[in-house]
Amino acid sequence: MDSFLKGILDKLPPWFYSVSAVLFLLVLIIFFGMTLFGASRITRAMHSIMSRDRRIEQLHDRLHEAIRRAERQENVASQLATACGNLSPLLHQLNALRSHLNLMTRMNEIESLSQRCLDTLSSDIKVSAGGRHRCALWVQQDEELLLVFASSGFPKTHPGNRRLHIHRSIAGRCLRKRQMIHVDDVTEDDDWEPNHDSKSPYRSLICVPVSTWVVLTVDGIQPMSREVELLCELYGVIFEGIFQEQVNTVQRLAGDHMGEEANASGA
Repeated sequence: MDSFLKGILDKLPPWFYSVSAVLFLLVLIIFFGMTLFGASRITRAMHSIMSRDRRIEQLHDRLHEAIRRAERQENVASQLATACGNLSPLLHQLNALRSHLNLMTRMNEIESLSQRCLDTLSSDIKVSAGGRHRCALWVQQDEELLLVFASSGFPKTHPGNRRLHIHRSIAGRCLRKRQMIHVDDVTEDDDWEPNHDSKSPYRSLICVPVSTWVVLTVDGIQPMSREVELLCELYGVIFEGIFQEQVNTVQRLAGDHMGEEANASGA
């Protein structure tokens, strides 16, 4: 068999080998060309698939973001609707204060309404489940602010005892400048002074001046939104009406007391 093949190859002309080599090269070129062409088509197909996957991922992210925004807007709408519903009985109670002829009864009702408003506000500003807030009313006494009313979240011993310096506190700055202050992280504020006796987790703070001598503070664990600011300002107006009624009642009590003394001295 080997001699037979050798005999055939010996009889082939010399140009046959050259032509065979050229044909072999052409076959290789065609093979590699087709391979490269197929690989390029596969690469383009893979790139198209990957681009489509990226577009799908981007659309998914945009859809997720749109759903998140819609859920937040729904929560905000529900929050505002609840707040408006809760404001109605508070306003009715405020208007009813003037109907109490007994001035001491009116003073008790003023204190009750102030506490009720704080508790309602701390509940109304919760947008998401698990949110924690606390509210307080501070009254200026000389160079200090005295905590007089507080919602749950404050220690029971704080009302009537906890004090802030008016020149070294964020609430004091709010009262001095007569403008609302919103701080996302109180530890970064120059007027913040740490209370070493407290391990409070609250970091966000909104202060609203109620009058020239009263300030409303709202503490939150997480940064609070613009909607919470608006609710705080709205309740600030209500507290202003409450404390104005308190001032009027105190003045009437003082007037009645002076009249009684004058009558007693005249007798």
